[in-house]
Amino acid sequence: MKPILGIFLAALLVGCGSGDENDDATVDLTSIEGSPNCSSIQGLRTNTYGGETLDSTRRGSAAQAQFDTTYSYDCFLGVYKYDVAAEQEIIGTVSVPEDKDYDFYFYNAAGERVASSTNEGKGVAEAIDYTVTASDSTPLYVVVYDQLASSESDFELLLRGSTVVSEQEDNDTKETAQLLNGTYVTVTGATNTLDDQDDYFKIPVSEGKVISITLGSSLEAGEDIYATLSSTDESTQFAQAYIGNEGGSEAEFTDTKSYTVTAGTSEVLIWVNSIFQLSYSFTIDIADAEATDTN
Repeated sequence: MKPILGIFLAALLVGCGSGDENDDATVDLTSIEGSPNCSSIQGLRTNTYGGETLDSTRRGSAAQAQFDTTYSYDCFLGVYKYDVAAEQEIIGTVSVPEDKDYDFYFYNAAGERVASSTNEGKGVAEAIDYTVTASDSTPLYVVVYDQLASSESDFELLLRGSTVVSEQEDNDTKETAQLLNGTYVTVTGATNTLDDQDDYFKIPVSEGKVISITLGSSLEAGEDIYATLSSTDESTQFAQAYIGNEGGSEAEFTDTKSYTVTAGTSEVLIWVNSIFQLSYSFTIDIADAEATDTN
């Protein structure tokens, strides 16, 4: 089980709880590396957080955070930063207590807002699924904010970040499939019309898990690409993601498909195919069945 860390952003802010000093799982923000200005967040305004930009002072006070760690805090504001890479898929969730209405924001390294979740109502969870672009750079800033500036109840923040892997040739046959490791992996690759229409990958799985693949590419009119999940000998197809641009100008397309791993399957083959010269990415997410909405 991952540790729950109490994050104390600003002792000087009126109305923010101090937490349980006897709880070994809590960590004061001043002890988190990269957060020298943690107690300097004063003069809060309603529009200071959640706007189009996050200023340099606020970015400078952000707590350095890690993926797959739950951060709990009983104040109206949490500002965090995560190290990210281009094409990395980030899934963030905020568990909201019944007496709060937190909002949830992502900002790139320049302080520009790139994603948000602002569901209305107290106790309503927030979630963001975002893919880091090449222009975003690192870090990614994350803000959890309640405009009412009240405290007493903890929110819980959790971010997952995929591991980014580049396609490695020669992976043009199932016998030379590139091995992927992990449960949350993003692969970047390319096909061309001459000698590289097929790319193969394989990943270990276990019975009962749900494996999801999200395929993405920028396609011009008439272009398309497939990503197929199958048995390692290709005798059984489990799921297939497909994207195509039937007409119009160049645009980004994505498709997600899932499959529940059956008994006797310990490895899944991933076959990416296109007759066009394309750059693509796909993300594999392997999760427990009860935590996944399957297609």
